Amino acid sequence: MKRWISLASLLVLCFMVGCPDSPTESGVDTTGVPQFGPEGMSSSGMARPANIERVNPVVTVKFVGAHKGDKPDPRHVFLTMAEAQMFMPGGELKALETLRIGMYTISLDVDPAASGLDKEGAEKLRDHLRGPDFFNTKQFPTAEFDATSIKLNDDGTGEIVGNLKMLGQTGEVTAPVTYDIDTKVIEAKFQLDRTKFGMNYGLERIEEMVDVIITLDVSKG
Repeated sequence: MKRWISLASLLVLCFMVGCPDSPTESGVDTTGVPQFGPEGMSSSGMARPANIERVNPVVTVKFVGAHKGDKPDPRHVFLTMAEAQMFMPGGELKALETLRIGMYTISLDVDPAASGLDKEGAEKLRDHLRGPDFFNTKQFPTAEFDATSIKLNDDGTGEIVGNLKMLGQTGEVTAPVTYDIDTKVIEAKFQLDRTKFGMNYGLERIEEMVDVIITLDVSKG
């Protein structure tokens, strides 16, 4: 597989990148936070290399955690800011060779309706999840995924293997995927063991495994 950069030069937390002087359009203040994108990450592989067909899809990232016991009360958490870069020779989705995703965990929010919470409850949960018990976004405002293996089958299924860097830890992730050639949408669904990244809070009542859903809409890239 063609690679633009070595794994040692992953997307984020490179501290060589530029930072904005003001909050982003989403309302999340990223002042002082290393940025993804062609300008901010030009030294780390997110800029367009010469003669390379790069696509920047629209990315959505969702986490679903649950409580242990008879009342799981799933909590739906999403990131309002994430970016990706894909290398698709000939512009063909099936020919996808390179994928990297940058996630601003500092943008983490909670879906109140899906989580069965009122606005106040959702905001309280959001602030707790952003804190040191979970994502610790003050110290680790970003996370990143860099694919090491991509396989897309003719039946619209596939598998992507890569390294997820979060909370200062790096772990390998294997994600089954589905894709639609017509809509140019890829969806990856997998389970993540939060304890592998140091999220050990509430193990007696909160499940260790978290469902993760990542959607890449190439048609809007």
